[in-house]
Amino acid sequence: LGLKATFLATAGDAWIAAAALAPVLGRWADVYGIVRFPPAREGGLGRAFQSQLRPGDFVIASGTTLILALALGGARGLAALAIVWLVTHLLGRWWTRDLGGLTGDTYGALCEIAEVVVLATLTASIPVHLVGR
Repeated sequence: LGLKATFLATAGDAWIAAAALAPVLGRWADVYGIVRFPPAREGGLGRAFQSQLRPGDFVIASGTTLILALALGGARGLAALAIVWLVTHLLGRWWTRDLGGLTGDTYGALCEIAEVVVLATLTASIPVHLVGR
């Protein structure tokens, strides 16, 4: 929470986009993790989450997230989405290797980590000519 507050406090004019996009991309990271990686236990929370997703949910979540990332963050929003995807994918692979899949706790961690990644990306002092506006 402290890290999130620090990023938002230093965001300047980008704080609204950062505050709006962080939870969106955090929840998208969970949807990606649920769709892409197996649950760790048959009777666990990971399986329960996975059983609730319908076939088109990932497409809808991804399309909505992409539109919001572009509309609210421009090039930085797209960069945040790409970095969130990479971090989520790498963590999902690691936890699948070490734990046998994802659990309710790892979904919570994915969401929190993704939110911090978004805030860091949108508030970073990156020269505008490298990422656009």
